[in-house]
Amino acid sequence: MTSPRKSPPPYGPSMGVLSENKVIRAESADDYSQVLIQFLAEWRLIVCKHGKQGIIQNRSTVRTNRGVWIGKKHVTTKSSLLVVCSALHLIRDTATAEKVLQLPEKLSEAVENG
Repeated sequence: MTSPRKSPPPYGPSMGVLSENKVIRAESADDYSQVLIQFLAEWRLIVCKHGKQGIIQNRSTVRTNRGVWIGKKHVTTKSSLLVVCSALHLIRDTATAEKVLQLPEKLSEAVENG
């Protein structure tokens, strides 16, 4: 006699997997919950789903509600983030600069301080 198979957890286009009543959103989704800074319409900084590093993402298309977010650079410290931001020209105003400077030195602590 065989036991019934468990069906896989439900998921949606940008929702990821539903696990024990908790939705784990995909890092590439528009509604990913761990966005630290939105630099420009097509650039953002997120904390990875494991909370260990920051990921600079670029939108795959400039059209709103199209495409996905693609990881371009991975950083673990504010110092490395500043180098990447400088190279990519992501800090273009005082408000964005202040947000970056307010981050903890280890980006993994940004989630803990949340």
